[in-house]
Parts: sequence; structure tokens; C-alpha cells
Amino acid sequence: MTSRQSVPDHLQSTYAMIRAAFPDPTRLRGMHYHALLQILMEHMSHRNIVDVMRLIVDTHAFVSLNDVYATSQMTIPDAVCTEVMDALSLHGYDAWAAEDET
Repeated sequence: MTSRQSVPDHLQSTYAMIRAAFPDPTRLRGMHYHALLQILMEHMSHRNIVDVMRLIVDTHAFVSLNDVYATSQMTIPDAVCTEVMDALSLHGYDAWAAEDET
């Protein structure tokens, strides 16, 4: 598990939201993981997604980057996207999404 002190300041709110929505990172496998990446892509650069996700799932940056690239070419079932979005929404997604508009 990553210490919040090791998360860069500009990714703290993203990290906190994802960890609150998915306290057990093993839930982020397969399509749920890719759905989360697609949702994050609407608001974040690939680099920032890689930086936060490698901390969440405890992997190397190059693995996370390959996942981001693969996800951008995928079609994720609506039901999976809705499930992931519902989890994020319960943990501040709207406020988080508004951060990049200010």
C-alpha cells in the first residue's frame, strides 16, 4: 500500500477518490480497471493517470502506460462503466471533476 505522503500534491484528490471508491485494489481488474481509466481520461493527461494508477495498483509506470494506451482503443460495456462511475460518484467524483475547471 502506498503512503499518501508519496502521492504528488496535484494527484492527492484523485488518489483519495479512487482509494475511497475502491479500498480493495483487487476489485480493479479487467473491465472495471479499464472503465476507471476511460473515466479518468476525460479529465486527466495520460501521464497523470499513469502516475496515480501505478500507486493504486502497485505496478511499474510502463505497465500503467500500456494499459492507458490499450484502454483508449477498447469498448467497455455500459454496465461496467456505470458501476465504476457509481462507486466514484459516492466518493466525490463531481467535486473532483470540477477541480480541473477552476
